[in-house]
Amino acid sequence: MPSRPLSGSRTEGDVENDTFKMTDTFVWSVMIIGLLGFAAIAYLVSTDATTAFDLSVMSHFIERGETVSPLGPPWVEEIFLELTALGGGTVLTLVALLVLTGLFITRQRGAGLTLMATLVSGTIIPYGLKFLFDRPRPDLVAHLDRTFTASFPSAHATVSMIYWISIATIIARFIDHAILRRFIYYSTFSLVILIGLSRIYLGVHWPSDVVAGWLLGLAWAAFCWLLANRFAIDKTA
Repeated sequence: MPSRPLSGSRTEGDVENDTFKMTDTFVWSVMIIGLLGFAAIAYLVSTDATTAFDLSVMSHFIERGETVSPLGPPWVEEIFLELTALGGGTVLTLVALLVLTGLFITRQRGAGLTLMATLVSGTIIPYGLKFLFDRPRPDLVAHLDRTFTASFPSAHATVSMIYWISIATIIARFIDHAILRRFIYYSTFSLVILIGLSRIYLGVHWPSDVVAGWLLGLAWAAFCWLLANRFAIDKTA
C-alpha cells in the first residue's frame, strides 16, 4: 500500500477549498520568523532587557495576601498542573510512541523516521540552550511543579510545540477533509499555547522563556518539515 507524501497528495478541488495551505513559502516564513524572534528574545534576555516585561506579565498570574500565591482557587492550580503534564516528557513520549507505532504498522516508514528524527533532535536543542544561557528560574511564588534545569528557554514550550505540531502535521496529511485539517492545526496550536501559559502560572518560567520556546519550537518543526519534503524521505523504502 503506497504511502501518502508529507507534502500532500490531494485532489485539485481539495486544495482549492483548503484555506490553510502548508506551502513551502508559508513554512519558510514560519521558520525565519521563529528563528529571528528567538534570536531577538535571547539577546534581550542576555542583557536583562526583559525584566520589566516578565515581572509585569507574571504579576497577572499571582495574588498577594499574607503570602504570594498563584491566582485563583486550588482547582485552578490543578487544571494548570494537568495542562503542563501534556508538555512533559512522559506524556509526549507515550503519544509519540503510539503515533510512531501506527506509522510503522501502516508501512509509513519514511514518515515515521522523519517524525522520530524531528522529535529526538527537538528534545535535545532546548536543553543545550539551557546549559548555554543558565538563566535562574523565577522566585516570585513557590514553584508548583518540580524543575531540574535552568529557565531559558522553556523546554515545555519548545518541545510541546515541536511534538504536538509535528504529530498534527503527520496526522493531517492522511485526512482529506479540509475543515477537519484546519481544526487539527488550530486546536493543536491552542493546546501548545495553554501548555506554555501553564509554566508561567505555576511560577517555574518567565514569560520570555515561554515565548522564546514557542518560537524556537515552531522554527525547528518548520525546518524539519522542509527537509522532509525536500528529500522526499516520506516515501516507503
